[in-house]
Amino acid sequence: MPEARITVGNVEIIALTDLEGDFPFPLSQLFPSVSAEDWQPFQERYPSVFSGPDTWHNHFGCYLLRSQGQTILVDTGVGSNTTNPGMV
Repeated sequence: MPEARITVGNVEIIALTDLEGDFPFPLSQLFPSVSAEDWQPFQERYPSVFSGPDTWHNHFGCYLLRSQGQTILVDTGVGSNTTNPGMV
């Protein structure tokens, strides 16, 4: 997937893709209390997020910022760090 670029002031912002693909577990297993009918409005509004009626298509990304000779990678990760709370 090609990256997206935008410049705001003197900062170039580049959106990068870490991973893109179907989640290995069906929505019905991930969210057992949510019915297929409940997913319908979201599937209609955000079709690129679903690759099938019970499949979540994930897109994980980060941003690269460039300005005044500096480069910064902004990657917030996924989820909380409950296994090692002292780690940043």
